[in-house]
Amino acid sequence: MSSTSGRSSTRWLLEATCQSAHCENPAWGEQLQLLRSVGTFDHTRQVWLVRIGTLDADALRTLQILYTAAARFGTHVKLATALAPDHWHGTVFDDDGELAHRAAADADQGRPLGQLLAT
Repeated sequence: MSSTSGRSSTRWLLEATCQSAHCENPAWGEQLQLLRSVGTFDHTRQVWLVRIGTLDADALRTLQILYTAAARFGTHVKLATALAPDHWHGTVFDDDGELAHRAAADADQGRPLGQLLAT
């Protein structure tokens, strides 16, 4: 699996969506501190969002932090492949392997028959 910040036919990311668990202070603050250290809050979807475009030491540290939040506080973490948004300037996975096809198929779900994907 390679990664690059340039364009290719299929640019995809590993995307984690995290729903914070309800807990009392100070645990609430500790949970938010962990999530803020690796992600941003998506106000539209009401989840913490973490995007990974390469599997390196930083990505493994990020995944460990998400695991810690889930184990310690009950944070719900969902990992999925996702096409990289056009505005994404970070690294992306750019291979055309099985996960790239999965990301493209997931992005295609719910699209009316005959409607082309926006590029």
